[in-house]
Amino acid sequence: MFFLLDREDKVEVSPNSFGKGIKKKISEALKEKVEGRCTGRYGYTILVARIMDIRPGRLDVVTGNAHFGVVYQAIVFKPYKNEVLPTEVAVVTEQGFWCNAGPLEIFVSCEAIPKEFVFNPTDKEFFSKDEEKLIRKGSRCRVRILGMTVDADRIMTVGTMNGAYLGTDQ
Repeated sequence: MFFLLDREDKVEVSPNSFGKGIKKKISEALKEKVEGRCTGRYGYTILVARIMDIRPGRLDVVTGNAHFGVVYQAIVFKPYKNEVLPTEVAVVTEQGFWCNAGPLEIFVSCEAIPKEFVFNPTDKEFFSKDEEKLIRKGSRCRVRILGMTVDADRIMTVGTMNGAYLGTDQ
């Protein structure tokens, strides 16, 4: 799920950035630091939407760099257990497949794939017994998140295709 959150962080700016345009340098440093990164608490930071406040900086006497507190709004993506997500298949193996929902990687084991699908080892794909549906690299499917492990800098998930309105988009 996507959220717009108020967040706060510290940004380090080198002395050669002091002077005119320092707010732009602080903004660039913040975006470089947080965009595209994952935290266990907030999920994946997609975009820094707006900088609301830049607090006065403090100089580091050793390096000469300044540390600024920044209050900003960010668009974040945080998945939840039992959430249904549209995904794209990235890797297919005999044990199941890996799919991506944006930056999130989801593993779907062969036990969580409907029984009508059979694995074809030569083409590395699952196909339905009536051969109308395929699960291969690039296929799109809807997956429900069964479980998650949240670390400090990543989220690992396991999903299923068993259930109503889940499966391939073919």
